[in-house]
Amino acid sequence: MQLGGYFLKPEFVPQQAYRVFNTWMGDPGKVLLLKGIIDTIHNENLLDRVQKTGDILLNGKWKKGEREREKKKTFVTSSFLMLLV
Repeated sequence: MQLGGYFLKPEFVPQQAYRVFNTWMGDPGKVLLLKGIIDTIHNENLLDRVQKTGDILLNGKWKKGEREREKKKTFVTSSFLMLLV
């Protein structure tokens, strides 16, 4: 989670699981940081905010009369929204 999802895609997962193990597993400080991150996500409703903001960006752009081909230039993956301009 703290790696920003880098190892989320199968092609980026190391063949040997231990390659990532030593960098964060067994490090109590990292566990405390992760707990803080998760608490912040929950306490500040960050997932809900991301969804609402994404909807505003995505639907707001389309409602303003953008052409159909502009819709095809919009990509949504997880919590990332990219508009090609």
